Amino acid sequence: MVKRPATYIIAAVVVIAAVVTVIVATRGNSTKSTVTTTTSGAGAGTFSPAVLANALSVKTVPASALNMGGSSFDANLVNAAYAQWRGLHANNASSLNAYQSSSSGTGRSGVVAATPSINIGFSDVPLNYAGQDVSDTTRFVQVPVALGGVSIIANIRFKTSTTVSNKYGTATTSNPTSSGQTCAALASAYPVTLDGTTLGGIFAGSLTSWSNAVIVTQNPHLQVQVKVPVSGTSRRESVNCLTLTTTTSITVDSRTSGSGTTFIFRDYLAKVDPTEFPTASSAAFGAASATFSNSALLAPAVAGHDGSIGYVEYGYALQNHLVSLRLTNAAGVTVSLTAASVSAAATAGLAAINADSSCVGGFSAAGSTTYTATLVNTRCFSLTNVNSTSAYPIAGFSYAIVPKTITDAAAATVTTKFLLFLSQSGAGTNSSTTFGQNLAAAQAYVALPTANQVVAAGLIGQINGGVDLNATN
Repeated sequence: MVKRPATYIIAAVVVIAAVVTVIVATRGNSTKSTVTTTTSGAGAGTFSPAVLANALSVKTVPASALNMGGSSFDANLVNAAYAQWRGLHANNASSLNAYQSSSSGTGRSGVVAATPSINIGFSDVPLNYAGQDVSDTTRFVQVPVALGGVSIIANIRFKTSTTVSNKYGTATTSNPTSSGQTCAALASAYPVTLDGTTLGGIFAGSLTSWSNAVIVTQNPHLQVQVKVPVSGTSRRESVNCLTLTTTTSITVDSRTSGSGTTFIFRDYLAKVDPTEFPTASSAAFGAASATFSNSALLAPAVAGHDGSIGYVEYGYALQNHLVSLRLTNAAGVTVSLTAASVSAAATAGLAAINADSSCVGGFSAAGSTTYTATLVNTRCFSLTNVNSTSAYPIAGFSYAIVPKTITDAAAATVTTKFLLFLSQSGAGTNSSTTFGQNLAAAQAYVALPTANQVVAAGLIGQINGGVDLNATN
């Protein structure tokens, strides 16, 4: 596989000769905690105000600042929360280093290794999905901290003129339009739409052209009028913009193996195209012409290469001025990636998990103190392809992974305080304080539902039995 350079310069719209560019996104054993929680009120924090207040400052600084890193899916939210937290108290910045974005595989392996390289690892891949060491879930907790959507992005460029020749002659149309809108304008206002099987075919390498009839028929809204010669004159006929692209070839861009964003995407593909993708995994796509170590590199790569398609956490699509492709969900409805559609996926997905008897005692219903690792499987974490008319089909949680037992008291306190700050919303006497989940929307995530903040509360309470949550440090 040949890798293209991962650094690109992004311009707004580039016009070269007769071509205009439009970028279209086509980003356990349970341990009892003594923490008091409350879930009253919409969006209320799950800890009592007193415990939440305790998360705002570190009084005893560890000998060495702690390290955190991993999933690029989490990076935008964690960076925003860290900037907020470090500004609340002078000791906070010297207690915890800034986030190092890489991949879920790096975040997971860095914290579970015999000699850990990081103190808090972030991953979109559950510790005990198929292929992982289930015993890790007895030694570590994985705290839900982020909820977001995976954006399918593509760079589709359209010709600014088209020529049709037949036995009657030749007719050229400059900037073909429909109701005054060019292909570029139509694709920006009404992005390309694909169903799951078609998307699977593209990433499996069996669909390789944007003008393939399977893709064209799903996008009847992308029609413009062109001149067609007839005897002695010409008439206008409708053609699909996807037959007027500057290149018909689809180029697949993938994350390198170990990506949690890939895991969420492949979890979806395993449900909609099981022939091509029988199981969820974090492996790079074999059809890819280039692979990238994180979403911050993949997004501009797609934006800089004609005909390419990739996937990133939604925030990276916005940062690179990419519009997200619309997808047909499990209910047969075409949906765009928005905060509302991701929230709908979370609501419906959690309801499905809680209704699944094999998930009893698992992730979504963990409550404040229980978490049964042996009963939590990939299905019990999944929010992809849920059957809801308003749900975006590729959404997922990401997690902070830390040991259940942290022997260094100062390190344990810093870990607990920051995870509490990151995973909760302010409440009660702290309602004026911006906590991590209060920052979610501005970073293109969805704040964790209250039920999941309760789960996070219980999991954080398992670290050293919850004693650090009640410590005054």
